[in-house]
Amino acid sequence: IYMISQFLGGNSSDISIWRQVAGEIEQVLDSRDNILSGMLDALGSASYVQFVARGTSLASASQSALMVMEASHTPSQALAGGEFRHGPLEMVGEGFIAVVIAHSASPTFEQTRRLVADILRFGGRVVLVTDNCKALDAVENLTVVAVNTYDADLFAITGIIPVQLAVEAWARIE
Repeated sequence: IYMISQFLGGNSSDISIWRQVAGEIEQVLDSRDNILSGMLDALGSASYVQFVARGTSLASASQSALMVMEASHTPSQALAGGEFRHGPLEMVGEGFIAVVIAHSASPTFEQTRRLVADILRFGGRVVLVTDNCKALDAVENLTVVAVNTYDADLFAITGIIPVQLAVEAWARIE
């Protein structure tokens, strides 16, 4: 879909971008132990996992929710940031966990940052999968997993890798 959108926009998709993405995936896989440590601690013994994303990353969130349900038999759902804000945000409290997938160069990242702050303020825990480990200040109940991806539209590809790793490991624990 990315290649088609580039073509329709008058841009050609250079093969080097796919080599870049492959290198970024390799970096994530090389960081597996660090990623798993933080994510597994954050997931703990959650009885429900909410995934939140916007734009192209919503595909990663939807697939992640499906994987959580299949692998760990834990209820899970994925919602767009706006959908979550206008309704389900009201259920956030102690024991709530959200995995938010967002690239810092996304035009909606500021909205996502505010949503993460609200979830934390209401007592929930957040795992933020992003490209920038300094995207948010370190606070209690926030785990930031940094995935080096320079293209916000392609973050859906690399941003799901840490979640896949964590879900597989979490299912073995559960």
